Amino acid sequence: MLLASCTKRHYYDDDYNNGGTEDAFVYEYADEFFTVQFDRDGRFAVLESLDDVSYWPELDELIRGNFGVGRKRVYNVDAGFNMNVRVIETNIRSDIEAQDALDYYYFQRYGEYPEFGAAKSNLKLKNGRQKINLSKRQGATIK
Repeated sequence: MLLASCTKRHYYDDDYNNGGTEDAFVYEYADEFFTVQFDRDGRFAVLESLDDVSYWPELDELIRGNFGVGRKRVYNVDAGFNMNVRVIETNIRSDIEAQDALDYYYFQRYGEYPEFGAAKSNLKLKNGRQKINLSKRQGATIK
């Protein structure tokens, strides 16, 4: 007699319903790469969206989840849906370091640097997404 079994593997961590969650808002983005700033201590993290472009977050949207390095499922509170992301780097202490990290990962993927700032906001990135300024919620408290 031969017995076999199978198990369902959980590809993404989704700890936002099990404690261990943090609130962060989208601070800056470049195509599928984006930075978030954490409400609790002002740190930053660089994430990569693993979803279709229609699920990429927008500036200042509230994201809730576990932001430890690796593949995660986080919740976009403002848009009302789950997002599959890869947390690339976390515990970044300043917005300048976060922008440098975002530039680095974008360069690794596309071979050129995204340019940020109001003067260049009409330029398009590789995927046609608008380049943006920094978040208007800088230093704001998330409730």
